[in-house]
Amino acid sequence: MTPAFWIYSHLAFVLLFASMMSPLMKYRLLKCRYRLHSIVLCLLIPAVIGVLPIRQTDVSGFVLGHIGTLSVSLLVLLVFQLCASCGFIETFSAPVWRNMNLFWFVNGAVLYPSALGLFDQDMYAYGFQRTMSWCVLGLSCVAVFCKYRLLAFCLALSVLAHQLQLQESCNLWDYLIDPWLWIAAAVSLTAAACRGRTLSDKQANLRSGPDGPTRPLPGLSSPGIASERTKGPEGRHRNMPS
Repeated sequence: MTPAFWIYSHLAFVLLFASMMSPLMKYRLLKCRYRLHSIVLCLLIPAVIGVLPIRQTDVSGFVLGHIGTLSVSLLVLLVFQLCASCGFIETFSAPVWRNMNLFWFVNGAVLYPSALGLFDQDMYAYGFQRTMSWCVLGLSCVAVFCKYRLLAFCLALSVLAHQLQLQESCNLWDYLIDPWLWIAAAVSLTAAACRGRTLSDKQANLRSGPDGPTRPLPGLSSPGIASERTKGPEGRHRNMPS
């Protein structure tokens, strides 16, 4: 293991468990007086645990050896989620997250089945070509133009990490996406679709009311009859010809 890959794997371990511990900052368990102290505590605890020796390696290498190497894009999203939990930055709206999750899901749906041999064309092999780095950088510029800066940041940092060879893999797609990011995007899209369907059903029930759709009372469907009935006897005598 190279020193660069050890630093990368340890950083991935710290960010993964810090993002899992960030919801605890809302409670007294990890709640400090200042938000900066809370985020430092969330980073310090897994950083110390990750260097503990276990089975001729450390805890971070042992954990990531079972779950695999995390992509650069997932690390950027973990940093964003951690900062958003601490209140340093504002999160994005639901349509923005939906579009970004759709981007990751489509990428994984194209890459992983082709890598398993389900397609005739191996799309995963294109990650070894140097020209794909320029394509990804061009896509990041398009993302900036469309105001998806976090997505553009993920793409640009993936290319930079690939050029620096921070991972053991030489494939660009391993820096850009991993199976955990793809699964998280699929789960998020499914949950958003279920929430949208539940909300539409509730709105339909509110429009129809508890006893079904509202209907006009019998005999009052005609506006002329309703106006005549609401006038009373004085109004009818007033309208009679002299």
